[in-house]
Amino acid sequence: MRVTIELRHLLLATLILLFPQFVAGSENDREVADDEFPELGEIRKIIDATDPPDGVVFLVMDYDVEAYYWVLPRLERYVKMVREKWTDAPLAVISHGDEIISLLARNEEKYAPFHRRIRQLVENYRVDFQVCGAYAALSGVDESEFAGFVDVVPSAPSQITDYRQMDYRIISLEPVW
Repeated sequence: MRVTIELRHLLLATLILLFPQFVAGSENDREVADDEFPELGEIRKIIDATDPPDGVVFLVMDYDVEAYYWVLPRLERYVKMVREKWTDAPLAVISHGDEIISLLARNEEKYAPFHRRIRQLVENYRVDFQVCGAYAALSGVDESEFAGFVDVVPSAPSQITDYRQMDYRIISLEPVW
């Protein structure tokens, strides 16, 4: 069953109201149960480890062009958590679903908050932000159409395989509803 964008936004608003300490990035984020945010447990393992990770990759794949509405609050918090503990660990995001359309240069005004916040992750937290070139091509998008902060990789699945071979931690950011 396909959930409408309006219903997703309503669910996101409910989620934000129920868990403000997480979304706001409170000092005591351990009050949020791991099962409420499945990837939070993985992030904690990374920051609680005695050795830095070889790298961390966040995967985003959704059939909603506006998926960054729900992805960005979590992504920002996780990047900050990892960066506070492991200042030099390589961090990347690979986006390979319909959400990549929001990252086109021509959509910068329509999705200004996405562009601004992702640009901040790239510039302030040294996050390599990548989109799948194969998926873009299947969607009729040329790699030159993306905003300047976006790196286009030939194939997200191949890129993920490369990261796994380099022992990067792969964190899939999936819907929580």
